[in-house]
Amino acid sequence: MAYVQCRPGLEIALRSDIIQDRNVQILTASFPGHPTTTIINMYNDKDRKNDRASKIIRQLPLALDQPTIITGDWNMHHLLWANQDRVQHDQETTEMVEWLTQHDFRLINTPGKATYLGHTRNRSLSVLDLTFAN
Repeated sequence: MAYVQCRPGLEIALRSDIIQDRNVQILTASFPGHPTTTIINMYNDKDRKNDRASKIIRQLPLALDQPTIITGDWNMHHLLWANQDRVQHDQETTEMVEWLTQHDFRLINTPGKATYLGHTRNRSLSVLDLTFAN
């Protein structure tokens, strides 16, 4: 679900022609005089081992030569955004960071700024909600 403040000339389109998945939503935003921007909102469900949103996104026919924003709950840990001495990450995270780098995406978040407070007894802080743009 997405909310948009209507403005004259602004057109938002749900791109269900690209993907229909409960964990990925793609919108395009068009406004006269500006390039069309693709907005990808994802929930990277760590329990979906073989079809995580991060893997699905890398396989989509996206027009990465136009402005693109990828945002959501990534459920991934990496030094690029955790800004800690030691962070353990898996192969999927490594592959996603390589893909983002290859396509000139940059982290919009402030590295190290927590976006999640754990529910366990120690209430640890993590950086899981991320936004990248090319």
